[in-house]
This record gives sequence, C-alpha cells and structure tokens, in this order.
Amino acid sequence: MDFLYELGRAIANFQALESGLKRFIALLLDSSDLDPGRITASELSYRAKVAVLRALYDYRVSDKERTTRMRALLGRIAGFEDERNRFMHSSYSGYGEEKIFRHKENSTLSAGFTRLKLETSHEELAEFSQRLLSEREVLIEAYNDYLNFEYWELKEGRPRLKNIQVITEKKDNRKKPRKTN
Repeated sequence: MDFLYELGRAIANFQALESGLKRFIALLLDSSDLDPGRITASELSYRAKVAVLRALYDYRVSDKERTTRMRALLGRIAGFEDERNRFMHSSYSGYGEEKIFRHKENSTLSAGFTRLKLETSHEELAEFSQRLLSEREVLIEAYNDYLNFEYWELKEGRPRLKNIQVITEKKDNRKKPRKTN
C-alpha cells in the first residue's frame, strides 16, 4: 500500500510543480493581472512551460546570477515529465510485496509492439516524489526572489517598494443623477 500512496504523492507533487511554472509565467507576463497569463500557460505542455519560463525570465531579469540559477533549476526539472510519465503510464504488479514490477506495452513504427516488465521500488518512487517537492520549493524561492527583486529597492539603506503611485485626491466615479425639470 505504501507504493500506491507514493504514486499518488508523486502525481500531486508533479502537478504542484507544474502549477508553480504556470503562476511564474503569469507573473512574468503581467504582474498586475495574473489571469491572462494563467489562461495562456494552462494551454502549454509541460516542456513548453519550462521553455517559456526560461525565455520570459531571461527577458525580464538582467541579473546574471539570477538567470544562471533559473537556468540550472529549469535544466533539472525539464526531464521530470518523462520521469513522471514512466511511472504514471504503466501498470504494476507486486506492489504489496517486496518486489514491484512496472509493466508497459508500446507500439512504435520502428520497434513494433513491445512489452516491458521492469523492477522498480517504493524507494525509487519516493526519491522522485521528494525531488519534485524539493525543486518546487526552489521554484517558489525563485518566484519570491523575483517579486522582491522586481518590486523592492534599497533607498538610503532601507527597502522600499518601487514605482508606488501616491493618490492625493479621491476621484468620484459615481454617476450623478440627471436634473429633471
């Protein structure tokens, strides 16, 4: 039963990571309204989300150290979809026992029909699930770092919000009633 729990945990952790990519893309597209970016990113494949995030981050952030860290993170997570698919698009036997087998049937033009029966383990899946979780935390740190970098600046040694517009007078946008004779 632990294996099935870990399989569910890996699915949830992958989806959380992919949602983080989507949110980050939305922020980089338009920080004042995230919904259009979320709508756009929701239609992208996982690979496309990784590629678009890299391109947008490089476009928005000129700091070499930050872009290097982001590229390293995206390089580490780029292959996660293939790894997830390997676990998710298989059937299993023996998951209540010591040895667990992953079964996969596939048909390709070059190889024809193939059947795979590969041994896997609870530990292998748990390790993948943990990597997903850890890299999601790194993505969240990068997101927060971008927010801090983008919206805060040091003035006279103190952090202050950038580009704050002070509203000095209230504007009354309510419609005035028509005068009747």
